[in-house]
Amino acid sequence: MKVSSFLLIWSFSFVFSPAQKIEVDYQKTVDFSRYETYAWAELERIPIIRAESGTEEVLSDRELDELIRRLVEGQLAKKGFRKAQGETPDFLVSYLAAARYDFTSRGIDAGASGYPGLPDGHWRPFYDQPDSRSYALIRLGTLAIDVVDTESKVLAWRGTAEQTFDRPEQIPKKLDKVVKKIIKKFPPK
Repeated sequence: MKVSSFLLIWSFSFVFSPAQKIEVDYQKTVDFSRYETYAWAELERIPIIRAESGTEEVLSDRELDELIRRLVEGQLAKKGFRKAQGETPDFLVSYLAAARYDFTSRGIDAGASGYPGLPDGHWRPFYDQPDSRSYALIRLGTLAIDVVDTESKVLAWRGTAEQTFDRPEQIPKKLDKVVKKIIKKFPPK
């Protein structure tokens, strides 16, 4: 069964935003209480979108795909759902993971006291004065997990999260935390 309209967006944002924001949306008409079994949606390619090539990678797309699937399956099992073995599943699971680069600045000194002709507080981006400003390239990740009802063939539930991470080697640990937080909200109450 091919299902191509699933998106699960997850972004890694721990370092710069202390409160992880998990967003969930679902169809109010779906009876989630009948869900017992699931299967992964068959997609034509691994649903991972990376920033431009040449970026440092700790995990290949295949390894990252396997990690995300293992983490999702583990959390679903803890909630009592089991992977369908031959029978038609009650729901399909899919995800989309995306990563990109952005930059942030820290410790901006916006004062301009002592400069003739400039009012106090005027930002001085081109003045050669020492300040505590620094710029940092940050990695942003987004993960979305979708649940599709196999009976009605509608997107029944979606959980998304965003996360920043400083180093690629942080990905497995941060993914684990984010997947736990997303799946914690499934099924909706």
